[in-house]
Amino acid sequence: MSRLRNSAMSVLHITVVAIFFVASGICPPVCAGGSSTVTPTPAGNPVAGIPVSLQDSNTIFTLLLGVTLFSYSLIIAAIIAGLLLYVLIFHFLHRAEKYGWILSDPRMVDRLAAPARIMLPLLCVIIISPYLLFQEQITAFLQHLFEISLIVACTWLLMSLVLGLQDVILSRYDLMVHDNLKARVVHTQVNVLVKIVLVVFLILAFAWH
Repeated sequence: MSRLRNSAMSVLHITVVAIFFVASGICPPVCAGGSSTVTPTPAGNPVAGIPVSLQDSNTIFTLLLGVTLFSYSLIIAAIIAGLLLYVLIFHFLHRAEKYGWILSDPRMVDRLAAPARIMLPLLCVIIISPYLLFQEQITAFLQHLFEISLIVACTWLLMSLVLGLQDVILSRYDLMVHDNLKARVVHTQVNVLVKIVLVVFLILAFAWH
């Protein structure tokens, strides 16, 4: 529970920081500028679309700093939200171990923990990426980078799921018993099938990319 409480407090802190930067970095210049009429500016002007009253170096710097810090805060908040989701899911899986579900088996949980710890924060960052206030080229690059990373993380998660199923199934067939013919057959078949599935996952991941 302490991990859940710490994660929740971190999300709250990031939200407060984001609101502070929006309020202090964007609102005061807009309120103090007088006229808010937007005038067209030449193509390529970094302040295109900003009211004339705001087009001085100090105001532009404050605006860009506030917007940039807000975007970074949004990314950090999404990562923390993903980690909080990870903690909740795996807390539930650990609690469900007593029910004997395959997904709550300790072998399966151990396999899934690492890729899920990467995939869930990435998924949250991708969800909020359209709201980032970086330059258009930077936002597009980050979205592409996040999508590639998510494909890698999902492939890792699926492969870990298959390997976890392999561990759970093979644990039920002990090779150390005297009459282990059936166990050896099952081990051989499962190992071959797992190798084929892993290769298919890798091919699909590269094809998707």
